[in-house]
Amino acid sequence: MRLGENCPLRRGLSKLCTMRWLPGIVLLVSLGLTFSVWEYEKLEELHRLHVADTAKTLPFGHDPLVFAYFGTGISVLLAMFTWIMLRTRDQVLAVAEACRQNEQRWKFALEGTGDGVWDWNVQSGAVMYSKRWKEILGFAEDEIGNHLQTWESLMHTDDEACAKSDLQAYFDGKADSYINKHRLRCKDGNYKWLLHRGMATERDPQGRPLRIIGTSSDITAARQSEEARLARMAQQRDILVREVHHRIKNNLQGVAGLLRQHAAKETQLSDIINQAVTQVQAVGIVHGLQGQALYNEVVLCEMVPAIARMAETLLKPSPLFDIRIDVPQRIRVAEHETVPIALVLNELIVNAVKHAPHETPPHIGIAVCWDHEQMLARIRIVNVGTLPPEFDFNSGKGCGTGLDLARSLLPHDGVRLSFSECDSRVCVTLELFAPSIYNLQEAHFTQSKES
Repeated sequence: MRLGENCPLRRGLSKLCTMRWLPGIVLLVSLGLTFSVWEYEKLEELHRLHVADTAKTLPFGHDPLVFAYFGTGISVLLAMFTWIMLRTRDQVLAVAEACRQNEQRWKFALEGTGDGVWDWNVQSGAVMYSKRWKEILGFAEDEIGNHLQTWESLMHTDDEACAKSDLQAYFDGKADSYINKHRLRCKDGNYKWLLHRGMATERDPQGRPLRIIGTSSDITAARQSEEARLARMAQQRDILVREVHHRIKNNLQGVAGLLRQHAAKETQLSDIINQAVTQVQAVGIVHGLQGQALYNEVVLCEMVPAIARMAETLLKPSPLFDIRIDVPQRIRVAEHETVPIALVLNELIVNAVKHAPHETPPHIGIAVCWDHEQMLARIRIVNVGTLPPEFDFNSGKGCGTGLDLARSLLPHDGVRLSFSECDSRVCVTLELFAPSIYNLQEAHFTQSKES
């Protein structure tokens, strides 16, 4: 028969077990019963007691005092047993109370900092989420299930791979504790950044975690503050860099002006000086474009026409350029490759003008197009003329000073340069692809995912 929680008998027994003087009562009652039986039966009647209708007397002998001694001993043993049980119960209750208090202190210490606490049974998948843990995400205590799937369903999909990778590293023994930052979805649908830290409190014989206890700290405000600080620093840096580019461009224009003055005085050196002027101006154009851009980015479809217009004003005879641009505005030149590519373009354009027929103003065709299949920009420079019979750009044979410079400046990655001749026309093809150029939309998309 099971006694209910509200059963009066059960409540009475529980209250009785808490009485510290219960062993004394048991001893007195047992002694009283023993001596009452001894007095009632009398000495003569105790000699004639038989067991199971046999002629044998009781096994304790013919002396009734033995019965009294035996009953007294049993009473003492019963009282001692009762005392030991109560003492053991008190010790167990004391240990349980100490554990409860320690757990409360531990829980208050953790949640007192504003952190949520979680307790994960790895084998069963059950996870105990503290009240504060649920409050951080805006949930009531009964609105979230106590299971690992709850956590997984709230995690941002972009953070899932990193979170699981760090957890697996901890399970594999590659980390002393589990630490990861990822976003969890709140009740209102927004996401919060939380710092999750945990450590195993129980392990199996092979050392694998069986139980992990940890905390989750809301770092959304701190992260937003850090992102705002970095944005301000980036803005200040961009302003400073644009100013530096602007001043470099002005200084280079001053240098180019001085060189042109020397070219006018030293007519025998005018070709060499003018070539240097175009190179300086090409670098100045790059810095000018970087100084105008918001993030110091050089737009490919702006750089090529700018270099052509500069050559048109400096070269003699003044060439006529037919420029066609069919490349998206979002295609940018990598910052570390802007100056080399600009100088290479300048040398190719100058070389095309120099080797074109001089009877009439040279006509130079420049086309910039975007190949969507191969994801590259193709720049073609076409002029009337022929290539030398021994010309080989890769080995440097038949290349003049300008093409030698272009050959030395050509980036190793993301660039292909080729020469061809057809119908008395020379076609120079410069192909640019990653990492020399990049797609602005894809680059910003990648950065947003990383943040």
